[in-house]
Amino acid sequence: MTSPAIWTPKPIGPRLPGWENKALAVLNQHMAEPLTWGVSDCLSVPADLCFAMTGVSILPRHLRRYRTEAGAWRLLVRAGFSDVEEALNAAFPRLEGVAMARRFDAGVVERKDPSGRTVLATVIITNGAQAVGRDAEGPVLVSQLSLRAAFAIGARAQR
Repeated sequence: MTSPAIWTPKPIGPRLPGWENKALAVLNQHMAEPLTWGVSDCLSVPADLCFAMTGVSILPRHLRRYRTEAGAWRLLVRAGFSDVEEALNAAFPRLEGVAMARRFDAGVVERKDPSGRTVLATVIITNGAQAVGRDAEGPVLVSQLSLRAAFAIGARAQR
C-alpha cells in the first residue's frame, strides 16, 4: 500500500488582470530578503508568484514549516520528489524549451556550491533574456538560455 501524497498541486488558471504589478511586488520582496527556508526559497518564491498572478495557492502554509535545507529535502522526499525541478514539474507545466518562457515564469539552473557540489537553484524570468533568483550564497543572475528547464506560471491562452 502506498502512503497518501502529502502534496498534490492544484490546477492553475490564467494570469489575472493586474498580475504584472503583483508579481513584481512579490519578486522584489523576496529578492530583498535573505534565503530563508520555508519562507523565501526555491519552492516558496514560485508558489508566492503563482498566488499573486493567478490567485491559486499551490504550496499550502502547513507544508512551509521547514526551517533548514535538510527540512526542505525531507519535504521533497515525503512528497515523492528527488529535487526541486521535479517539484516544479509537478506544480507547473514544463515548457518545451527555455526560450519559450515568458516574464515571471520559473526556471531551474545548475550551480556549484562552495564545496563544488552541483546544486539546483530556482530563478524567475524577468525580462525575457535574464532570470534572477537567490541561493545560499546570494543573488543569482543568469541568461534565460542557460536554464536547465523552465515552467509556466499561469495557463497559456489557447490559440
